[in-house]
Amino acid sequence: MAKEMTIIFLMVFMSYCHAQEDRRLPELTSLHAKRYTPPDTYDFYERFSDPLTLDARREVNKVTLVATNSTFYPYTLVVYFNKIRNLVPDPDSMRFVVVPGTQVLMNFRIFDVTSTFDLDFRVKKQLGDQAAKANLDHPYLLPIGKNRRVNLPKGYEDFPDKPGAIFLLKKGDTIFACRKGVVTALSSSDQKIDRLFSNSTEVRHQDGTILVYENIDSSSFLNEAGHVIFPGQPIGVAIGTDVKVTLFEIRAGKPNAIPMFFHADEGIATPYDQLKDSSVAKHPASVIRMEMSKKEIRKNKE
Repeated sequence: MAKEMTIIFLMVFMSYCHAQEDRRLPELTSLHAKRYTPPDTYDFYERFSDPLTLDARREVNKVTLVATNSTFYPYTLVVYFNKIRNLVPDPDSMRFVVVPGTQVLMNFRIFDVTSTFDLDFRVKKQLGDQAAKANLDHPYLLPIGKNRRVNLPKGYEDFPDKPGAIFLLKKGDTIFACRKGVVTALSSSDQKIDRLFSNSTEVRHQDGTILVYENIDSSSFLNEAGHVIFPGQPIGVAIGTDVKVTLFEIRAGKPNAIPMFFHADEGIATPYDQLKDSSVAKHPASVIRMEMSKKEIRKNKE
């Protein structure tokens, strides 16, 4: 009996190892930005070399499929099951959105625990949650200080379709967050991560859009990526006489520049090319708290 149990254990272990063979996903290659080729469509300056791992973990009477996302972006993952034996359910394929961190994708029950099982699969991944839709109506705070005058470059109103918004400042002026989100890249960091530009501070919002802040030094306010920031929070200082913010959404794994609307003193969301030069920047509580949880709102009042 002991000999039979040993043979069963070895067969189960070998089957488990077979499932492990395809657990680590193919590496992503490093891409380099081509700023406006074609207009409004960008490539990532750098990609995380090994964003996801997938493990089949054996327990007493089940096998658990676990994904680990080492980046600050969600990934859409499709798992194609080549062979499933002595496990239920028995799907042909499954689609998942893998958020940053570790999560259980699904559990398989071992139908007969006295027999071996087989689980063989392949995977296809794409950066971003492909079901996410950008909220194009969301109002953004101006990245300058509350009650400061807005200074815009000459001729800004003549280029409504040009990606990004440029604001004139003085070197050393404080830059403020336009919207709540998770910091995905810092201008002062050389960490190997998914980032759009080489020397920018980047923030991912809850609708999947990414806001890129250029020409700022974030080292005085932010020390590492992964933290949540809130509208109106200081995030850096200007390193020159202007700061540029550009909004992106991920389509089919590629970042695409999209328009953004700013909350100006008129009290309405206004596109960049229709902002009034020398108008006063406002940071109303209604916009700051728009995406906050109740706990965050209470903390923000303190």
